[in-house]
Amino acid sequence: MTEPIVTAVEHVSVAVRDAAGAKQTFAALGFEPQWVEDLPGQGLRSHVLRADGVVLELIEPAADTPVAGSLDRFLTRRGEGLHHLCLRVNSLEEATRAVEAAGMRLVDRAPTVDEQGRRVFIHPESAHGVLIGLVEPHPGQPAPPGPPGGRRVLGASDPLFAGRTYVAAVARAGVPLFVSGLTAARPDGTVEGDTVAAQAREIFAQLGRILAEAGAGPANVVKTTDYILSREGYRTVADVRREFFGEDFPAATGIVVKELLGRGVLIEMDAVAML
Repeated sequence: MTEPIVTAVEHVSVAVRDAAGAKQTFAALGFEPQWVEDLPGQGLRSHVLRADGVVLELIEPAADTPVAGSLDRFLTRRGEGLHHLCLRVNSLEEATRAVEAAGMRLVDRAPTVDEQGRRVFIHPESAHGVLIGLVEPHPGQPAPPGPPGGRRVLGASDPLFAGRTYVAAVARAGVPLFVSGLTAARPDGTVEGDTVAAQAREIFAQLGRILAEAGAGPANVVKTTDYILSREGYRTVADVRREFFGEDFPAATGIVVKELLGRGVLIEMDAVAML
């Protein structure tokens, strides 16, 4: 028996006009937001959701795109719905040969390359009306974020944690990602923000970029530790945490310290995430 060409469904992509509303719809099925990525070259914004081992991508036109792209045309012509199906393969060359041998036509034979891997698309006219992406992950590229069983929050019903921006504990299988202490200090020695909240916002921006590079998002974070010089103003950091984590709060620890590296640094944060 020959080895199968396709090894997994990478994700299913759905074109929507309003991703926020669509997220609420799919939340009823247990889909949790993972990360958001702007793709200006394609004129769209990608929202990745996950439910157990199933990855769903919602794509919407980017609001600041000056020229309507292919997604705008898709929505105008066909309305919201299935945009494409992305399948994982071990060898893009073998998959391409098999596709062409079966008489199917590729949108473009030259693969595109992104952070996840190399990919080509089968034209929908050759696949019963469905645009199909074939992706060969880069060597060592992990599976889409989130383990089987998803994210389990412990102590969620404990009134002690009601209204907090952290939870008692988070259990999540996967590969651990340990993020070093982050501050709002720039390479030239200056510091972004003169309040603890402003500096925390810069730290979360850095953390978001690190997570995106790992193919993850805020929901993958299971623990944060804050090191602060003073309790003064620290409560304002809670609003920043809500902006970043939404409803997927991790476990957290806050520690008042005597000194932090960097003149003007008011807060330092490290984090642990599970990929």
